[in-house]
Amino acid sequence: MARAPRKLDQVVDAAIEEFQEGGFTRANMDRIAERAHVSKRTLYNYFPSKEALFLEIIQRTGSLFADDAPCEFDPDENVSVQLERLARRLARPYANPHAVRMGRLVIGEWMRNPDLIGGMMAQIEKTSPVDAFFASAVEAGAIDRTVAETTAADLSAFVKGRCLWPAVLSGKEASSSDIDRLANSAGDLFIAKFKV
Repeated sequence: MARAPRKLDQVVDAAIEEFQEGGFTRANMDRIAERAHVSKRTLYNYFPSKEALFLEIIQRTGSLFADDAPCEFDPDENVSVQLERLARRLARPYANPHAVRMGRLVIGEWMRNPDLIGGMMAQIEKTSPVDAFFASAVEAGAIDRTVAETTAADLSAFVKGRCLWPAVLSGKEASSSDIDRLANSAGDLFIAKFKV
């Protein structure tokens, strides 16, 4: 059956609300259909089970956080500027209210029921541009390999600590001034790891 995009989005939005209120275990497909203003038959035509519906939400969340555009270190450009740009890029999803809402749901459910999420969280993490940036910086001789590995992890943790966790806890997206401050701090903090 072809999926009508508007109705499909209604179902997913209703499911997000339902899952956020009671978690995956207490969520009810009948209530999701009611919230979405669709028949139960329509709901089950889209998603044969609650698990399938939740998987759709996880995949959509992953696509909001995915960033597989090329990200390479440029030896001819100011390192601090590149680090600031990378930090902005990592923080960008946390400025999107829809991404924050979906991220809160997935992280909350991951904490309640890690087996349900499985490898999806790791898959979302793999789409980060950090590893590619630091790998190309190693190739350019701008940073040692072992330092690059820990610095990549530290930069990711820094952005999450300043953007992801405040967004998850408050439900509010990061502002552009929050991201500017984060990016400027990242440039200052991590440049010392490079051979400049």
